[in-house]
Amino acid sequence: MYPREITNIERTCLFLILPENKPGYNLYRKKIAGMLVIGDGKFGEGNYILGKNDPDPDLSFPSTPVFALGTLYNGTEKFDVIIHEETEDKIEIWFDKDINEITDTSFNVKSYSYWIPGMNSPFSDSKVREIIIKPNENNKKYLQTKKTKLNHMLD
Repeated sequence: MYPREITNIERTCLFLILPENKPGYNLYRKKIAGMLVIGDGKFGEGNYILGKNDPDPDLSFPSTPVFALGTLYNGTEKFDVIIHEETEDKIEIWFDKDINEITDTSFNVKSYSYWIPGMNSPFSDSKVREIIIKPNENNKKYLQTKKTKLNHMLD
């Protein structure tokens, strides 16, 4: 069963939440284009691990933070797609239904991947709280999470 090629519908759905015109998302499109489905994730049907062809891949790594997510819908279908951050040359993905049976691929998309400052939320059409982060004297920007007190350096 594994490894196997990413099906056309899987690739279509993944790429719909990875805008080609945004460099960071386009980089993931390119990475995914060169990967195979190498195994099942830990969360059941629709949860897969993408990676390079490896006869004995290590799939024991924990889930990484979400990189992109979106809701795809058309006249008859509605489902979520999640792409996690890459780790160890692997990317975890998740579809909340078996999408390989879908025949109508004319999807509409709701995803923060397309959001830009000033736009309303693609999901609720409400205002999005925007925070401007100014660099320090070394042109570095940090974000500290309230709960864990971890510091994250931003680009």
